[in-house]
Amino acid sequence: MSLFKAREWWHAQPGQIEEFDGACMCIANIDNDPSGLAKIVTGSLQGNLRIYSVQNRDYKAEDLLLEQELEQAILQVEAGRFSSNGGMQLAILHPRKLVVYNVQSMGGSYLQMNKLYEHYLEHTAANMTYGPFGGVQGVDYLCVQSYDGQLCFYECEAFAFARFLPNYLIPGPLCYCEQSDSVVTCNASFELESYKYKVLAAATADKHTGSAPLAGHQVAKKVQADWKLILGEMAIDIRPGKLTQGLQSYQSDIVILCEHNVFVVSSAGQITFQKRLEYHPACCCTYPVPGAKVPGGVENLLVATHTRALLVYRGNVLSWAARMDMQPVAVQVADLGPNMRGMIVTLDDTGHVVVSYLGTDPLLTPVGFVEGKELDYEAMAKEHRALAAIIREQSGGKRVEPPDKLIMRAQVPSRFDSAREGGEWDELGNAKNFVRRLTVKLYLTYQGGASSVDNVHLSVRAPEPVSADQPNIVVPSISGDASDPSIVLITFLSGNTCLPASNTATVVATFMTGTGEPRAQSVDIELPLCLFATVVPPVKNAAFKLTVAANRTPPQIVTLFEDLISQAGPGTSQSLMNNSAGANVLSVQYYSGQDCTILVSKNGGGYRLQSG
Repeated sequence: MSLFKAREWWHAQPGQIEEFDGACMCIANIDNDPSGLAKIVTGSLQGNLRIYSVQNRDYKAEDLLLEQELEQAILQVEAGRFSSNGGMQLAILHPRKLVVYNVQSMGGSYLQMNKLYEHYLEHTAANMTYGPFGGVQGVDYLCVQSYDGQLCFYECEAFAFARFLPNYLIPGPLCYCEQSDSVVTCNASFELESYKYKVLAAATADKHTGSAPLAGHQVAKKVQADWKLILGEMAIDIRPGKLTQGLQSYQSDIVILCEHNVFVVSSAGQITFQKRLEYHPACCCTYPVPGAKVPGGVENLLVATHTRALLVYRGNVLSWAARMDMQPVAVQVADLGPNMRGMIVTLDDTGHVVVSYLGTDPLLTPVGFVEGKELDYEAMAKEHRALAAIIREQSGGKRVEPPDKLIMRAQVPSRFDSAREGGEWDELGNAKNFVRRLTVKLYLTYQGGASSVDNVHLSVRAPEPVSADQPNIVVPSISGDASDPSIVLITFLSGNTCLPASNTATVVATFMTGTGEPRAQSVDIELPLCLFATVVPPVKNAAFKLTVAANRTPPQIVTLFEDLISQAGPGTSQSLMNNSAGANVLSVQYYSGQDCTILVSKNGGGYRLQSG
């Protein structure tokens, strides 16, 4: 069993097909349990809210404390102090509504939600963040970002103000940095922007959006960013954290997970460090370093990838990597109980919640040590020498071919198969409506321990635009007698879809030996030029030229391309032979329509290829 794998402790799967996003999970003591036991809250885009409590290993029916249908898509769930009454409340973001619930425990077996307040949104929501905006004590305010770039701030039951972000195109991740009292996001120009809460609250409206605001709403559009930082790529997630050593309580880092990099930026907008990723990340989270859970302590970064891997970074150094059996869209590290500290909670896009940990499984059957057994050192040394000799022989020698193999030999004709008698001919003597076929004979002989081999599969791959009449051929039996080989006829058909890039066809033979071992062999077949082109009367087209020099007297073109000329119709061949320059000029036209003319220069000692 591999050590580098996340060990599953508990998992839950919804009973119906639903879709979840990265903001559809949060973990908190949402029912204000005196024991402080954290619950897992998930919300789907189909509007179903679920709250789980992990009691013991493996999922049980009583672990699902609440399942309620809210009749609207759930874009994001967050737990915080959203009421002046104290305690934790649950904030749920819908496309056009923000609702805050108070969750109560009913006898410990199930939970009940009571709506505290709700805010109807004028614009379609994208995401939200929360925190003690403006340095308020004992309560968290909410900020909702819409798809048209509007930030709406809510102070519990009351609407505070709304501001439009400048140069806005599409919504990006949104987070709140408490140390700088700023809202941080990423715009469509791949820039990280930070806006002070006090600056947003003090901004005045200078232009309306064109639609009347809600009663009592004051909307301002132009605001100024506190600082900007060019990332060069789109941000996937933005989270506050403390990954840098030696940070004070009033200092904080901002972690930006991008498509190819991880940026750690100070609250003042300075890059602390940057990590280039060799994989595609999916989501991330920060968590306190084990053993250092003090206020303001250093945190680690946990990144989940699209290759189903969990990577733990301490600073910019990779500390641990583990495989998973699922592809998460959200990941968090939480204490789910006194005996379940530092558990990794992951959620995939189907709602599958998995609680896992990093480490090894306990050894259920420990191996006991038998006392009194003497060790035979001489036998151990003898075995070691024998194994070392085998290793040297395998590593230092040449590759040994398997004894079972096929002897494959191809006989390629230089001319097409005979045309049917009684066909039509054009004025140059070329056959009309003639299908250009060329049949290759493939000789097969089996060589091995058995006398023959059965069920040999042949796969023929022809270079474009040539195709094989039968791409897959099954040979029932091949004899091991070399004087009587099996003959397989492979017919190739010419085409006119494109220019050929190669004239090599490959035949792959696969079979099973008598011992049940698979074998595969291949042979390359060089196809003649007549399958790709034909001879035409000389063409005077010299838009492109290529000269090839020769160090000896070049032979006549008729001699070089005798097989190609013989394939042409009687009229074409005769016209080339009768032409006084026919011995020095030859034009070839591919079946796709392109032409190429070859000229030989006896005085210059070379060839010229030209085409239009």
